[in-house]
Amino acid sequence: MNNENTIKIVITDDHAIFSDGLERLLNTEKELEVVGIAQNLKAMWYVLAKNKADILLLDLNLGKDDGLEAVKKIKLYYPNLKIIILTTYNLHKQIDLLKKQGVSGYLRKNISTNILISTIKSIQNGETYFDTEEELENENAYEQSDDFLKKHNLTSREANIIRLVAKGFSSKKIGETLHISEYTVKAHRRNIKSKLNLSSNSEMVQFAVAIGLVD
Repeated sequence: MNNENTIKIVITDDHAIFSDGLERLLNTEKELEVVGIAQNLKAMWYVLAKNKADILLLDLNLGKDDGLEAVKKIKLYYPNLKIIILTTYNLHKQIDLLKKQGVSGYLRKNISTNILISTIKSIQNGETYFDTEEELENENAYEQSDDFLKKHNLTSREANIIRLVAKGFSSKKIGETLHISEYTVKAHRRNIKSKLNLSSNSEMVQFAVAIGLVD
């Protein structure tokens, strides 16, 4: 793939099965191309030197390697490289540090394909995205219990987006409210419809009313 507009990605993760699956998934998207995979920091430096990359998907827990310590050095040598932390671990306490070190995004590995792809594209366009379920998404964020979210297979962000859709907010307005891109909001909306087996926005509004997300 030689399109100059293609977003070139390097994956650094010590689980080969995960990396290989992620590579196949991302390469099905015509605007994305995985140009290298590394299972440790030593291999990552080699891959970055050999391939021009736009995005680095980095798991901070790499066995004996400390990915958190490496971030600052990565930004020093590759200041234009955008780093997205992709991890299974709860790193909410490190979010401020990661932001200061120049990380562009933070995602948990249990996110949907739509959200991952939309986040990569929005970050390539200069935005940032830190998906922490523990933080308030705005000063009037809607909160629900874990039992409620598990019952409906939703994240707190998705519940909040449903509430805003039901209030008549456009994707652009929702993005401005939650400080995420309009493209990411649209990806969330597709994912919500898939989870809840909804076919239209009106059905989403009806769902919100039925479960008490809005009056």
